[in-house]
Amino acid sequence: MNEAPVALAADDPITIIYTSRTSGEPKGVVLNAGNVSYMLSCTNARLDLLMGPREVPDRVFHYLPTCFAGSWILLRTCLARHSVLTLSIDLTKLADEMRVAAPNYFLNVPAVLERIRAGIEDQVAKRGGAAQALFQKAKAAWYRCQAGESGFLDAVYLALARMRVFRAIRQKIGPDLKALICGAARGFLSRWTGGRDGGWRGPDAPLPDD
Repeated sequence: MNEAPVALAADDPITIIYTSRTSGEPKGVVLNAGNVSYMLSCTNARLDLLMGPREVPDRVFHYLPTCFAGSWILLRTCLARHSVLTLSIDLTKLADEMRVAAPNYFLNVPAVLERIRAGIEDQVAKRGGAAQALFQKAKAAWYRCQAGESGFLDAVYLALARMRVFRAIRQKIGPDLKALICGAARGFLSRWTGGRDGGWRGPDAPLPDD
């Protein structure tokens, strides 16, 4: 541990990442120092845009296997940014641990985003009454807005829901949450982002579709 770090050339290999066999036999790709340095500079630049100027470290929540390529890059990004990283290993405690961590952002996979969405909609359904009715109207209004088919009442429903429903949901999930980051197939992201690629939602979108 007392030895100085070894300087690496850009083409020095660092690791091998593999596909998940979803489309055939797994394929390995060698990443070199230049590849990783470039990816870290990109993730840092994008997170700088998200977080803006700040004097405190980012708070990051993570529960995916660290062998995932995205996890591997995120963990090294956290080291580079001196972030406060909370690791979770139990999906049954996800909601409670997320509230304690109060993250600014975290990395996702489609299955967990769907789990979050289903949990939100289940809680709203149990509450029932005016809150559930407003939630459903605002959700339908948001989809119409994304399709370019919105009307005056849609803007009213969304404004009311942001004040009466979505704000409360955000407080329960994480009052400081700025982004859910997800890498997924285009079709899945289209369902979550209204047809846009990238899985990056702004702060004014209804949370069930973040």
